[in-house]
Amino acid sequence: MGTRGSVRVGGWVTVRGNTEVRCIVSSADSSVEVGFDDGDECFEVVLEEHALEQCVAKFPEALRQLREATARADSDA
Repeated sequence: MGTRGSVRVGGWVTVRGNTEVRCIVSSADSSVEVGFDDGDECFEVVLEEHALEQCVAKFPEALRQLREATARADSDA
């Protein structure tokens, strides 16, 4: 696993719609563990407060853009 700046890079994951998302707050580490669990496998990411703030700020716009793109693709089909 390589390290670049404050992000540790080890791979990527695809999270499908039937995946349970859970959050566990760790006050000792000032972080939140976000877990994605489909019953067979689990992927976890630990976010410090500023990283979590960025996700909360940026994810709604990403969701809006995804829905628009999906609607366009559906109407073009």
